[in-house]
Amino acid sequence: MAISIPYPSMSAGFAPTGGATVDQFAVGTVHNDPGHNNPHAKLLANDNALKVALEATSTAVSVLPITKSYASGDQLITTNGTLVLAHGLGAFPKIIFYYLHCVVADAGFSPGEYIDANNFTYSAGGGTTSGMSNVFDATNLTICYANIVWVFIGIHKTGRYGANLTNTSWRLNINAFA
Repeated sequence: MAISIPYPSMSAGFAPTGGATVDQFAVGTVHNDPGHNNPHAKLLANDNALKVALEATSTAVSVLPITKSYASGDQLITTNGTLVLAHGLGAFPKIIFYYLHCVVADAGFSPGEYIDANNFTYSAGGGTTSGMSNVFDATNLTICYANIVWVFIGIHKTGRYGANLTNTSWRLNINAFA
């Protein structure tokens, strides 16, 4: 008794109408059939189209060459203070990162931990603003600290509420690249 397996997409000459018997499904029979291979051909065409699109995109992306770097090391945080650092890059920095380095346990943070200080400004209302402004050029990085007892007001490490960061518990670190 022959078992009939419907395979309606098989082309003429590969299987009888209405299905094929198990012994007619040899590798050469199925893999030579356009009904079986058309989906594969479409996938390959999609792969080729994706490759062309990616290559076109990669030529449109410009790379930002970074050849020089500057690391400030730990800098004191002083209420209403101004910090001027000569970065020595010989060019306008392309990228600048600001970090607060915990040196004494504060606001749930432990010594040795760092937090991101990029755009770290907070307005408590009533004209009170904490944080810093950053001015930079091809020669210097200038930091102007807020005129408030706690220059930085952040979120407690537990993430549940605001916390005044004690100036002496933290150091500002700056990395600049050109």
